[in-house]
Amino acid sequence: MILLKRIQYDIAPRNTLSNFWTHEQICANQNWTIKIDSQLSGDIDKLQQWANNTQNPIADYHHGLLNLPAIFSLGNSILQELRYGTGVVRITGIDLALDDNILRLLYLALGLVTGEAITNYGRLWDVCNRGEDYRNSNIPISMTSETTSFHTDSSTLNVQPDFVGLLCLRKAKWGGESLITSAVAVHEELRNTSKNHLIHLYRDYVRDLVTPGSERSSSKISENLFPIFHFDNVSSKLTFRYMRYWIERAHQTLDIPLSMEEITALNALDSVLCDPHFAFSFTLNRGEMLWINNRTIAHNRSNYIDDSISPRLMVRIWIKCDL
Repeated sequence: MILLKRIQYDIAPRNTLSNFWTHEQICANQNWTIKIDSQLSGDIDKLQQWANNTQNPIADYHHGLLNLPAIFSLGNSILQELRYGTGVVRITGIDLALDDNILRLLYLALGLVTGEAITNYGRLWDVCNRGEDYRNSNIPISMTSETTSFHTDSSTLNVQPDFVGLLCLRKAKWGGESLITSAVAVHEELRNTSKNHLIHLYRDYVRDLVTPGSERSSSKISENLFPIFHFDNVSSKLTFRYMRYWIERAHQTLDIPLSMEEITALNALDSVLCDPHFAFSFTLNRGEMLWINNRTIAHNRSNYIDDSISPRLMVRIWIKCDL
């Protein structure tokens, strides 16, 4: 058995947290949904003209390459809402006549306004059912049609997207709804109702390594150690990093069983994350985008059934931003 030095961290103080909302509050908040207006069409035309003369637009495009004032303005609105607002942005009103390639490029251009792309999966990653089983293969659950459970992206210590984007190119025949929950609101609910459980969530846990570029061995897994909730006293910011399955699999791989107190704390966390008082669900339609703050917002996806001719296809981007 590998021995781990698991640190117990201090709980965040009150009144220092942003991105707090409940289901009722986000339903009443109009700021996080942005409908694209006609001003964007000129910038899209510029992108299209440039892409027509470029061999690999997704690889070659970089922020500032073209003068795209409407895209820059929209990207900055996304950035402000992710940092200081709800931590969530939904983009609607995209011209459905645009083809997949220009939708991908527009999506990338918006993302690069907010920060730098993390490329472990490539600049853009197609999220679709690839017919594999994550229980028997070292693959992310996003490569299946199963529900992902509430989580944040990346189980690797040194790969932490600040923002995660999702572009819908084709929705599922059935299911596949997006679900979001404010981890900040969940944190405060646990503080108020079961602080003894919250304490256990400020303890280090190992995670299995599935992110491309990570060496998967017992020694590397044992080094992949960090808490679920963490408060940085210097920046006064709370961070939430969670995917229960990868925690359980890593502890099982290393033969380091979770204690009953820890299992109870994880159960309490999952219960509040799924609570309808906090969780909000919706379906992304073609051309729509979802952006989330990956440090403060937990997200999930319901299981789905594909159309055999036109299977569900989402495009993901990971963004690193100086928060």
